[in-house]
Amino acid sequence: MPLHRNDLQRCPRSLLLTLLSLPEILTAGADPAGRVGRVARIVGPVFLSRATGGEAEPALGNWPLTSGDILSTGAGGRAEVEVGSSLLQLDGGSVLEFVRVDDQRLVLCLRAGSVIARCRSAEVARQFAIDAGTLRFELREAGRYRFDAGRAGVSGTAYQGALSCSAADRCRHVRVGAGQMLRLADDQDADDEILAAADDEFAGWSLAREASSGVAGELRYVSPEMTGAGDLAVHGDWYETPAYGAVWFPRALAADWAPYRAGFWAWLEPWGWTWIGDEPWGFAPFHYGRWACFRGAWGWVPGRRVQRPVYAPALVAWSDPVAVGRAHCGIQPAAGWMPLAPHATYVPSYRCSGRYRRQLNAPHVSNGNQLREAGRHVQATAHVLAGQRARWPETATGR
Repeated sequence: MPLHRNDLQRCPRSLLLTLLSLPEILTAGADPAGRVGRVARIVGPVFLSRATGGEAEPALGNWPLTSGDILSTGAGGRAEVEVGSSLLQLDGGSVLEFVRVDDQRLVLCLRAGSVIARCRSAEVARQFAIDAGTLRFELREAGRYRFDAGRAGVSGTAYQGALSCSAADRCRHVRVGAGQMLRLADDQDADDEILAAADDEFAGWSLAREASSGVAGELRYVSPEMTGAGDLAVHGDWYETPAYGAVWFPRALAADWAPYRAGFWAWLEPWGWTWIGDEPWGFAPFHYGRWACFRGAWGWVPGRRVQRPVYAPALVAWSDPVAVGRAHCGIQPAAGWMPLAPHATYVPSYRCSGRYRRQLNAPHVSNGNQLREAGRHVQATAHVLAGQRARWPETATGR
């Protein structure tokens, strides 16, 4: 039965607010995750099986990783994955499934091989879990950890920090402290072993890589939970500007370089067309923030610092947004794109709630009327049809 005006007047204020916000709450359940992973480094044979299915393909740098993706390394292969401030390193012969990557949880499944995880945030550590065999390891503190799954059994190591291990078939919970390794054999009758943490060639490689990467550095202008932000200090410099605040300028680029030009578009669920940048640092500046040109040099403007920035597939404006919207229906558009300017509103073409749009634009847009107008623009120009995929036209060109 529909509600009438008099019914609303008699409603308690808390119930009334809930009723008014119900459409947005229901829509928010379909919002994409704001947190994603990134293929940060590839050594030797590394393969990706996407959540949407299909054959495993050679992994590519700067590729976004989300729930359901599987990364595997061949003999002699190694890979590094960043998820916000956390770093995952895979040894050769490893298979790692990203079971759940979203704003609330980071759950992995190590099917085979070895992975070292560096978790720098106590909050993220409490959200982190990894399954191996019949065991589940959960981090209790920020720290550095290792997990192994092989023919001899499963082990979990806390180089730094502490973790707990549970096994449904053994009805036990074991705590592993700093400097300890828990090893469980496949035989259920065998006793658990608590040993001293062991080092090998993979552990040495991990430490050397971590020391040489920019991930461990302090981030002053952006949140460490911005995936890919660790590369900024290694490949560019920060400057303060009167109009936009902190601006990052990449180093060693051609004189005619422009953002969103060196790379390609890929269709990734649930976002649709996603930019894959060729530059080694080309993740954070193309999935967060805005770009501006200063006396012929392009600089990246991250906007106001927020603790957990929301990932976007590409922060660009289209020369024909209606045509791009039709691309989701299988109609081939001929459209160009250009990077969004500072303070410009990003209008997602995929399904999302008003709350999501506000969080996505929060570092750059504080005007509520501007965001509401953008929401109406979404309905008028671009609609995502779930389950349909379009081929990106060869005629599309960058601007």
